[in-house]
Amino acid sequence: MNCLTCRTEAGHVHPAEGVCRSCGVAVCGDHLRIVRREQTVPMGLGTSRVRTVAAVHCTGCSP
Repeated sequence: MNCLTCRTEAGHVHPAEGVCRSCGVAVCGDHLRIVRREQTVPMGLGTSRVRTVAAVHCTGCSP
């Protein structure tokens, strides 16, 4: 799988390193952004814990 942004904008081919969580486009290391956020996970009986999760986004979808 190759990076769609490299292929359409620059006309060359780079292998993809991830897939955008929002739109599903394949992206190389130059065009991906890793977004970290906190997520609350229920543990049962009114307890929960907060963990940090990471997601890959393309440059168009990254916040």
